[in-house]
Amino acid sequence: MRKFLILGVLILVVVAPIRAQDYPKAEAFGGNYLFGPRVTYRSYGSLTPFAHVLFGGQHFGGSGGGTANSFAMALGGGADYKLTEHVALRLIQVEYLYTHFAGTRQNNARIESGIVYRWGGR
Repeated sequence: MRKFLILGVLILVVVAPIRAQDYPKAEAFGGNYLFGPRVTYRSYGSLTPFAHVLFGGQHFGGSGGGTANSFAMALGGGADYKLTEHVALRLIQVEYLYTHFAGTRQNNARIESGIVYRWGGR
């Protein structure tokens, strides 16, 4: 039986406070919220490669009151190494992140690793 997974990702980024003469305590923050399908190859071994395409939005704001929202898209993949039934080590995840703010296109790359906790079995 094949399973189709809808993946939801919420990434929040807090940018270090910006120091300027006019705004000595100005802060900026941003984040993206992405959802979409993930394809995983499970060969019953410890290594699990995956690929996904995610669509959603990007939010950017600051303490000065200005905020902006835009379209965001991520395309990427990676590999997890299963440690226990519920815990895996994300060896690598590489993504292309596209955003579009006020007519300006932004093309970014992300490289990530970390620890994954899975609810349920397998």
